[in-house]
Order: sequence, then C-alpha cells, then structure tokens
Amino acid sequence: MSRMRGLLGAAILVPMLLQALALFNPDMVLLDCEERYNAGHALMLVEGHADALLRLQYRNFCGGCSFTALTGAAVMSIFGTSLLA
Repeated sequence: MSRMRGLLGAAILVPMLLQALALFNPDMVLLDCEERYNAGHALMLVEGHADALLRLQYRNFCGGCSFTALTGAAVMSIFGTSLLA
C-alpha cells in the first residue's frame, strides 16, 4: 500500500514539477501561435464576450480551438487570469 501511494505521488508530482520548470523557463517549451491565441480567446470569454465565441475563432472551421478557449475560460474564472492559471 505504501509503495502504491509513493508511485501515485510521483505520478502526480513529476508532471507538476515539469510544468513549473516550463513556467519559469520559457525557452524550455516552445508555444505555437495557436496556443497563445486560444489563451487570449479564453480571456475574452472571461471578460464578458461570450456572445462572440464563434466570431473570435481565428479560423471558421476551428471547433477544437473554441473548446480549448471554453476550457481555458472555465479555469480562468476559477483561478483568475494569472500565469499560474
């Protein structure tokens, strides 16, 4: 039981540590312009522009980016719009 708990803890902590390293070292992870745009799209949704969900898409056939923006808006509405969100 103790070994399983240790493995579970490691499975949770290792990805968190890698994300923290990426946060404080932006050269470690390259961002695609789509990822930055989706974060901006999410911020616009949090700021009250939910009626423009489809108009804020950078392509007219981008359902995945709208889903990512909605998910990001949900996270930002709970944790705020800081870098840690």
